[in-house]
Amino acid sequence: MAVQNALEEGTLVKNRYEIQKILTLGGNKIIYEAYDCDQGRNISLRECFLMNVCCRFPDQTSIHVPRNKEQKLFDQAKEVFQRYCQMMISFQPCPNLRRVYDFFEENGTYYLAQELLTGRTLKQYMKEEGVPLPEKEIRRIAEGVLNALRQIHKNGYLHSEVYTGNILIMEDGVVKLAGLDGAVKMEDLDHTWLRILTMPGYSPPEKYSPNGKIGPWTDLYALGAALYELSAGERPEEAAERLKGDRLVPPKNYNPHISNALSKAIMKALSLDISRRYQTAEEFYQDIAAQQQK
Repeated sequence: MAVQNALEEGTLVKNRYEIQKILTLGGNKIIYEAYDCDQGRNISLRECFLMNVCCRFPDQTSIHVPRNKEQKLFDQAKEVFQRYCQMMISFQPCPNLRRVYDFFEENGTYYLAQELLTGRTLKQYMKEEGVPLPEKEIRRIAEGVLNALRQIHKNGYLHSEVYTGNILIMEDGVVKLAGLDGAVKMEDLDHTWLRILTMPGYSPPEKYSPNGKIGPWTDLYALGAALYELSAGERPEEAAERLKGDRLVPPKNYNPHISNALSKAIMKALSLDISRRYQTAEEFYQDIAAQQQK
């Protein structure tokens, strides 16, 4: 279906990527499914396009900004888009993050060619497979997400939106951590908008406080909440409520089939006290991996 201002089906970008259909549009981007004629595979092609500012003339692929006074807005959008692309490139290679194939400029804008993710979200996976999941599968999912977080944190970023809707189980079983549009540089963690973006059950207490210390441990709390849901069959109580009187019980109380070690690791990740929580993804990963080897 044709959408105004989007590239039409069959359009060739960079003389290589043939547009198949629109996947997402909004904000500063249009994401297409495209066919990579060189590699013979379908990909995700992200185009920088600022809605309500940019347009395309009929039968043209180049982007225009009709109102000169809004050119600065599009230039700023391109800078943000470019920073996102540079961030994604810095995470390569990591089997548990979306692969980046190409970054280029054409049609007066920027494009990012990436792996097309076609798996199920962990939220869908839980609904279809049922919870709690077997311990071996819980650990495998945890290792995949932690491997992704190690790469993200090592490069100076915080994911900030780890939850079951951003964890994917691919058709071949590989675990992928998606949803990196909300990732933020750790040096920018004093921005108040990060604290506004809370998710009940997944957000730790520091995200509810204007003076809370946000860091890698914030992502690890969110992962702990997802693992709790996989193990116990329900999401942990919201951190703001836990602070009034913590009634969170170990997942083993709900699921006696998981080991004490896994239950303790999940509860450590969910500690309200940052100093008692895992400080790095590496530390959490090593605990999970050590359990897996036993």
